[in-house]
Order: sequence, then structure tokens, then C-alpha cells
Amino acid sequence: MIKAINLINIKAILLLLILFSFKSNEAQERRDEGFRSPLDIPLYLAGNFGELRSNHFHTGIDIKTQGAEGKAVYTIYEGYISRIKISTGGYGKAIYITHPNGYTSVYAHLKKGSQRIEEYIQKKQYQKESFTIEIFPQKGELKVEKDELIAYSGNTGSSGGPHLHFEIRETASEEPINPLLFGFDIQDNIRPIIKGIRIYEMDNESFVSPYPGSAVGFQVEGKYGKYKLTGNPKIEAHGKIGLAIHTYDLLNGYPNKCGIYRIEMEVDSVLIFSQEFEKLNFSHLRYINTYMDYPLYNEGRKYYHKQFIGENNRLNIYSDKVNKGIITFNDDKVHQINYRIIDSYGNTSKISFQIKSLASIPTPIRRETSNPPFTTFTVKGPNFYNDENISVDIPPMALYEKMTFSTSQGKTVKGTIGPVFTIGDANIPLQKNFTLSIKKPSIPEGYENKALFVIIDEKGNIDAMGGELYNGEMKIKSRYFGSYALAIDSIAPKIKTVNISANKNMSTYNTFSLKITDALSGIDQYRGTIDGQWILMEYDAKTDTLTYRFDNNRIVKGKHHFSLFVNDEKGNESRYEVDFIR
Repeated sequence: MIKAINLINIKAILLLLILFSFKSNEAQERRDEGFRSPLDIPLYLAGNFGELRSNHFHTGIDIKTQGAEGKAVYTIYEGYISRIKISTGGYGKAIYITHPNGYTSVYAHLKKGSQRIEEYIQKKQYQKESFTIEIFPQKGELKVEKDELIAYSGNTGSSGGPHLHFEIRETASEEPINPLLFGFDIQDNIRPIIKGIRIYEMDNESFVSPYPGSAVGFQVEGKYGKYKLTGNPKIEAHGKIGLAIHTYDLLNGYPNKCGIYRIEMEVDSVLIFSQEFEKLNFSHLRYINTYMDYPLYNEGRKYYHKQFIGENNRLNIYSDKVNKGIITFNDDKVHQINYRIIDSYGNTSKISFQIKSLASIPTPIRRETSNPPFTTFTVKGPNFYNDENISVDIPPMALYEKMTFSTSQGKTVKGTIGPVFTIGDANIPLQKNFTLSIKKPSIPEGYENKALFVIIDEKGNIDAMGGELYNGEMKIKSRYFGSYALAIDSIAPKIKTVNISANKNMSTYNTFSLKITDALSGIDQYRGTIDGQWILMEYDAKTDTLTYRFDNNRIVKGKHHFSLFVNDEKGNESRYEVDFIR
């Protein structure tokens, strides 16, 4: 047998088999906490718990709202509102309710609160003179009952369309728990989909045929839970090997690709690795970049879940992890690999295939193992690069695996000043920020406080990244490798009116709006006033729209003066003023 399995004694094997039997049924268990649905419409999901997203796992369920905003949102259980957060990104308008049974429910991307809650929020916004706000009401301040209308669904924050993002968290730990384990009426009789298998050579002494390289992919065919490798390829391997599976789930009603609840991998009928999405930790979410095959997800949204644990991976979702999932092939025997993919409702898909274990790497393709001339950066560090133009400082535990690090310098591109510096490999993710310094920035005199870093993609598009001039050097902290350059932002934001103009009679209007945009560094802050008094203007960053809803208690009939100030991240300011009639 393979080395990893030889290390397990008979008692351990029996224990693993017992655990497997228990875990396979656990996906079908439901926690009966007496929760009602947060909506009074049929529950169809656009996303579920543990779904793979850019730089994070999804921590709740996204409930479709029939393509519209304004659906009534109800509290799932009695309790009190413990947090309200209004932001232009992320969850947008969100309400958090703490319940007496040890759970907290979260309702996000809301359009607005119910009347009493919205009045409470707006009072706080006017006190702070800010649309964005975070409030932590006292325990007895905003009590709610089960079934109480608390808000209306919307599309605020980073939402990509109207829906309700809903979470259940453990109040004590603040860790989100899979909502599909609580018995909500969500229909799912569809087995998970399997699209591919990937086998990784873990070091230079490893080998996988028929195409030796750092990773080998195999296509899959099948349906209704039964899959096999296309063409039944003959797979041979030697040394330390890792596996990954491309899989996702579907639920009844819509074709959205959702996350998997549990993955189990056996070698010769022994469970050696499993992962399960019952609960997550917010401080660990970015470790998704080492959990999945980051380049394949980043380039083509392929959902490859790895069945091995890298050096810098603190996720606590693994219930079985013999040898961290790394299999050592060296015994010249054939071994059976079995996968079981299980969703939150117990629907299961399977795939099996064989790998021939080689005693050694075939001589004709043995790879050269001498050290080539590059810099190796490690997870623990220290990792520091320095030359006459730039310096790069990567802190300990910022990388997920050791990497070969390099930099290069290119010509100036349109919209930038000075050379373009390519730092590392854009397909290698980071857990923490690294520091990049340009030692002799080519900043025109008088524009020092207008300079910023931009990152340039393969198509030549530039995105602002920030950064500041410090002791004569331009510095930035970033979690992305790629091509960096400097740019100057001395252009003020643009303000464009939508339905307000000079001396216009607005007496029949409930709202007025303006568009605010910035060409480079982005909108930093804005302030609107009527007759010198601050007004609550809601900012939708997705549509660049500022909207004011007339408050007849504050704006009486007659002539008024509206002023708007908008600043970008580099302090460039625009101003718009107009008189109107109400």
C-alpha cells in the first residue's frame, strides 16, 4: 500500500470508518430552533453557504426576490437589533438581530428598514451628518418579535442584483453557520455536479503521467450522481501527490452554481481526507486562496477544491486529514481513489478512478533538480527584495506557499508616469499586505500629493491602488502581485444633474438625483446641504448616483439653495450649487 496508509494502524482505520458513517448522515440533520423564513415568498437561492467567491467563502445564503426590490423582510425569531450598518459597499444596508437562543441573524443589501427602524436610523445619520454609519443599539432599545416586519429587500452595497443576503451566526463566537441546516423550506433534490479532477506534483521528486508537470487535469463525464474520468486514462504517479476536484451544487428552480457541503476522499476504501462547510471563521475567509486552485478560479471561475492542506492554511473545515491529504506513491501497486460529494440535503455524487503507484520516476523524464538562479521566498520569511529602483517587503505568513520571486521593469504606458514595475506573479495570491516602495518616483514638481499607484492588467487597463509619498519614496501596501506604475490625479470629480436645475419647481418631486464620478482615484466623500443645513443623500456606488428624498418636516415650501461638495481620494474637489423652488 502507499506510505500514508501504512502509517495508520487497524484501530485508527476502524475509527475513521465510524467517523465516515457518522459524517455521511450529518448533512441531512436539521437544527430545530423554531426559526421562520425571513421572506414570505418561495425561497430560491442565488448563492449558498461556503460557496467559493473572490478572496472569501460566502457566509450566508442569497435568496432571490423575484427580480425586484421591496419584498417584506421578517425577523426569524424574537430578540433585539444589536447592530445596524449602512455602507456604500459590502453588505450595503444591513440589520443584525441577536436572539435569546444563542444565535444572531443578519439581513443585508436591504432597501430600507421598517418605519420605526428607518426613523431610528435616519435620526442617527442626521446626528452624525453621514449616510454611512454603524450603530450598536442597547439590548432593550430596539426589541423585535418573531414574524415582525423589520425591513424591505433591496440591492444596496456590493450586491449584483436584487436579493436578500441572509446569515445565521453563533452570537458568542460571531461565527456564521450554514443556514441550510436550520430547516428552511428550500427545495433541493439535485445531486452535485462534478466537472474535473486535478493531480498535483508536490515537489521536484514527484511525477504524474500521462502529462508530467506541476499539475495534471482530467475531464469528467456522467450525470445523476455517477461520474467517471473521460476516456478512462491510465494514470501513473510517484512521490508526494495532491488531488483536487472541480465540483459545485445546484438547487431546484434556478441554474446558479452553488457551494458544496461536504467532500470525502478515500484511498483503497479508507477515508483519508474530508472537508465540511458547517461553520466558518471570518478571520480565516481569505484562506480560500489556498483552499482552492486560485489561478483556475481567477482566470476561468473553475471551482477546484483541494484535498490537501498547504503550509499556510488555518481553515478549520477539515474533519479528516491524514498526512494533510498528501499521498505518497512509491509501492508499484494500483490504488483506488473514491470521491463522495454531498450537499446540505444529503444528495450525493460519486467518482472513482485508479492510480498506478510507481516505485521511481521514469528515467527518460527525470527532471533536473539543480538550483536555478532565482530568489525563493518562503512562508515564514523574512522576504525582502531591494535594488536601486524599488524595494519589496513581504511579511511572515503573507504567502501561502514558498514561491520563486522576480521583478522586471518596463516602459511607461498611457495614463502613467515613470516605468512599469512587474512585482511577482499575478496568479499567486497573498494573505497579508506586502510593502512596495519606488525610491526615485518621477513626480512632477507641485504634484507630490496627487501621485498614486495604479495596477495594470493584461489588457492595459489601469486601476487606482492608492499609496503615499513618504520620505521621498512612494509607498503602498497591497495584497496583489502584478504590474505597478505611478499616475497623477489632479482632475476633480464630475457632477452631473439628473432632475434638478436652476430655479426648477420641485414641489411635485419626491426625490432629486445627481451623478458623481471620478476618473482615477475614486470618490472619497461628499456633502450636500439645503440652505446651509446638511441633508441625507444616499450614495449608490454601482450607479454613481446620489439621491435625496425630500423631508417635508425639514424643507418647507418656498425657494431654497442646494449645495454639493464632492472630493476624490487625492483631495480634488468639485462643487455644484443651484436654487430651486419647493
